[in-house]
Amino acid sequence: PKKKMVAHYTHFELVASLKAFLSTPSARILHRQRHMPMIADEKKDDGLLYWEAGNSGVQLPEFKTRPKMIVFDKDGTLGDDAASLKRWTNHMTRCMEHALTELQLSREIIAQAIKALHDKLGWDASVGHVIPSAPLAAGTWQEAVELSSNVFQHYGLSSSVASEWHEKLRNVHGADPPVISNLCDMLQSCRDLGLIVAVCTSDDRSPTNNALRNWNIAHLVDLSLCGDEVSEPKPSALPLEMLCRQANLIPEEVIIVGDTTGDTGMARNAQAGLCVGVLSGSGAAHQLMETGANIILPHVGHIPSLLNCMGLEKRPAREEQLVPDLQKASGNVTVGVMS
Repeated sequence: PKKKMVAHYTHFELVASLKAFLSTPSARILHRQRHMPMIADEKKDDGLLYWEAGNSGVQLPEFKTRPKMIVFDKDGTLGDDAASLKRWTNHMTRCMEHALTELQLSREIIAQAIKALHDKLGWDASVGHVIPSAPLAAGTWQEAVELSSNVFQHYGLSSSVASEWHEKLRNVHGADPPVISNLCDMLQSCRDLGLIVAVCTSDDRSPTNNALRNWNIAHLVDLSLCGDEVSEPKPSALPLEMLCRQANLIPEEVIIVGDTTGDTGMARNAQAGLCVGVLSGSGAAHQLMETGANIILPHVGHIPSLLNCMGLEKRPAREEQLVPDLQKASGNVTVGVMS
């Protein structure tokens, strides 16, 4: 398609929302030279790049072919996972503390063990929040359990306790609230533009199904792939390549949306057409940009505006989903959401 100039970007709320999110010099909405070349009359406000209505300030990304699929991360991108990550970390910490107390270890040693666990997972206990793009947020549960197990064994606990304790909260993300209240409208707008909608998450299948149903978006998701269904999780290119094979596409025809370096790394490694970083999860803007994001948005609520600015036009409504039978699965990729 022809290069499209942005002449009428009317969403000034994007600027206000970005200002609220981006309060440090490094946390700015930026552009990457390959996809976002600057042209005349760039408009800035306190270092924040934005699009002003009636002004051709930024040239948006080009695709060799029209984008055909948009792939969303789940935790931190579609769903607010902050509370569930805190609950899981506190649960594993309490279990370890109790077990080490039974071993009659000193309070000093137990405190060291707790710090070691938090450091491995990437948890900042001083603020009760995950460190940006830490393993706990960007990795799979299997990876988090393995990291925990290494710490537990170092302090004399059995190698099996990490899995046993994790099983009690295996579905912790299933009850996460949505990041925005109108997820349905946002995803429907993507489908109206003719895009296949996919979810690629490091979470397991069961809580993923629960979350998509709870958010009432299961019927809007054509493809989904979970962390317990791949041999190489994000940031490997493999998850995106699997989704592309299922949709009969190439990565250059895909838009990736995510909140951690796992998402941006997958996009870069697979050479996706566009990678959008969002600040609704654990990732920091500078991290996302350095690892592959072409543009940063506060949250997925701005995706429809971005797609419109890219010149994507509505397509005739699809008569059916990619594969109508939601029970059908091909390989490790689940089409739709299993009921």
